[in-house]
Formats: sequence, structure tokens, C-alpha cells
Amino acid sequence: MKDRIRLSDGGGGLDSRELVDQIASVLSNPVLSGLEDSAILDGVEGRVAFTTDGFVVKPTFFPGGDIGKLAVCGTLNDLVVMGARPKALSLSLIIEEGFAKKDLMRIVTSIKETAGDTPVVTGDTKVVEHGSADGIFVITAGVGVQLKGANPSASRLTEGDKLIVTGSVGRHGASIMANREELGFSSDLLSDVAYQGDMILPLFESLGADVKVCRDVTRGGMSAILSEFAHSSDVGIEVMEADIPVDPDVKGLCDALGLDPLTLACEGRSLIGVCPGRLDEALEILTGNPLGSGTCQIGEVVADHARMVHLRTIIGGARILEPPAGELLPRIC
Repeated sequence: MKDRIRLSDGGGGLDSRELVDQIASVLSNPVLSGLEDSAILDGVEGRVAFTTDGFVVKPTFFPGGDIGKLAVCGTLNDLVVMGARPKALSLSLIIEEGFAKKDLMRIVTSIKETAGDTPVVTGDTKVVEHGSADGIFVITAGVGVQLKGANPSASRLTEGDKLIVTGSVGRHGASIMANREELGFSSDLLSDVAYQGDMILPLFESLGADVKVCRDVTRGGMSAILSEFAHSSDVGIEVMEADIPVDPDVKGLCDALGLDPLTLACEGRSLIGVCPGRLDEALEILTGNPLGSGTCQIGEVVADHARMVHLRTIIGGARILEPPAGELLPRIC
């Protein structure tokens, strides 16, 4: 195996075939093995969910994960928060000339391990000139089948609905920030990147359409998601600052840099709205999974101040919670 990716590895010839074969050998499954132009899947019944995303995180490897794990979790989580059980993934790689092949195979192995029972059934590989891609970019797409009765939407919230977060917030963004060489920090602060299906899908199986909305908290953090909920449903939202879980190490980093953890990305947390009569059941289901052990109610939907999110502060005041302006930190996911 050559130690470095070369332009010829993306040229469509023998070198390309060798690289694709090496990647496919790690991701091996019956559908992918034919390496056809399209994956042919057995027919499915029900409503199909389909999502796609690109991942450009820097650094490529970070405490708690890497770009491969991040890509798989991000794509699968986008399916499960819609109440869909993942069925298959696609994988496209844009690799910079000179990228270490051992790092590439480490990423592909991470993709395989993180995807678990969800196979990568089709993909593509491109190699670009040195300096054009800053290492590697990963593009994934996912398809799943929505569970019967599931119907989450940011436009379905009504007065009285309860808002839940499945754990502490801001950890992924804080981890990436703490491990950027140019910022001069040295930290082992772990990202929260994780697959949420084993926690979220049982919630939909039990509550069905009483899960009004469910969203993976990523770029823009909790403040961006809450603002989207308020605008899409034309409702007011009130959240209690004292009830929002933020880990001490994340809070410490944010205090040092003058940042708000509510604007930082997570990659293993969801923000969920449920009918008021199902709150206790929802909390029991979510806290019953290790990933959701920190689940708690943080607020509710109110009749006042439509399309606005009010944060009730720890000291007894209130402020409008708005999504962050601009990009706090580029290349986080």
C-alpha cells in the first residue's frame, strides 16, 4: 500500500481501482460488493426518509471521534430524529493529494464501526491537488423507513407542549475549539458525537405522533433550534437557564473565551417537543438509555411572544434567545 494519496488515485485507472477496492474491503457488504453505478435495494414499505450532508471538520481527528464517525452519526441522526429507522448509507470522499493512506483507512474503519448494521451500499472517491481540500472531506447520504405514526415537524408545536433536551449541550463545539492548534489550547475535552437511534427510536415507537418535534442539535446549537421551532410553529417558547445542562469543562472553556454554550454545536443530543400528557413517559424512555441519562425538561411552549424564545435567567431576569450571528467557528462538522 502506498503511503500517500496521489492524483492518479482519482484518475479512474488502475490506481483508482486499487484505492476503491481497499476502501470497499473495509466497508464490505453484499450490496456494495458489485461496485455498480447505483445500489439496488430490496423494496420497502412505508414512508421513506432520505438525507445528505457534507463534513469538513478540523481537526480531522479529535478527542471522542473523527470525521468518519462524525459523518455517520450526523447522517443517521438526521434520519432517526424524523422517526425513521436507517437502512443504508452512501459515502463520497474528496481526498487531497498527499493525504496519509493510513489516516484514510483509519477513517474508513471508523465509518464501518460506527455504521454498525447500516451498510454503506454505494459511494464515490475523488482526489484533488495538494492544497485544494485541506486533507479530506466526507459526504454521506442516508435512507430510512419512518416508523408508523411518527410525524415530527418544527411546525407542529402548540401551547403547553413540553421541551426536552437529551443531555448536556455545547460539548462538540467546545471540543473542536479546544483542539484547534491556532487557538493555543491543550485539552482532552471529549466531543459528544454519538448515534442516537437506540435512544430516540423507542420514543417514537411508544409515543408516535405525540412526539411533536425532534431535532439533532448541531450547528448553531440549542439557541438556533429553539428559534427555528418558535418561528416554524408561530409560538412563543420559554426555557429556564437553570434547567439547561452544561458540563463544567464546557462552561469553563466558554467563560474563558466569552462564548455562550447554547450557541455551540452538539453531535449526540436532541431537542424534543412532546404533548404535555406524555412528558413523564418520554423522560422515562430517554433516561433509560445510557446516552440519554442526562435528559431533562428545559421549557415549554407558551401563548405569549409568538416567534420569540425567552430565556429565564438564573438570577431571575429574562432575555431573548436568538440564534448566533455569523460563524462562531468554521469547520466544526
